[in-house]
Amino acid sequence: MVLRNSDIIALEYPHLNFNAGIQVQPTFHRIEKDLQKIFEKFEKPHLRPLPEKPYRAGASNGVPFEKKVKIGRNDPCPCGSGKKYKNCCMNKVEG
Repeated sequence: MVLRNSDIIALEYPHLNFNAGIQVQPTFHRIEKDLQKIFEKFEKPHLRPLPEKPYRAGASNGVPFEKKVKIGRNDPCPCGSGKKYKNCCMNKVEG
C-alpha cells in the first residue's frame, strides 16, 4: 500500500476535515509551505537554531583580564612608606 502526501497529512492531523475537498488542498499547501520554510532554515547556516560548535563554559572570548594582586599583611606597603602593609594602609583600605 502506497500512501500519498494527503494520506500522510490526514494521519498526522486528524482534527482537519479531510472529507471537505475544498478545504483539504489549501490546508495541505499551507502545511507544505511551513515545512519548506523549516527545511530552508536548516540549509542556511546563519538561520540554524543551534550553532555547529557547542558553547563551552569557561572558554576565553579573547579579552584578557588582569588578576588583582592581593597584598599580604606582612608585605611592604605599596604606598612606598617602607612600613609593613598591616601597619600602614591596610586599615585605611579595609575600614
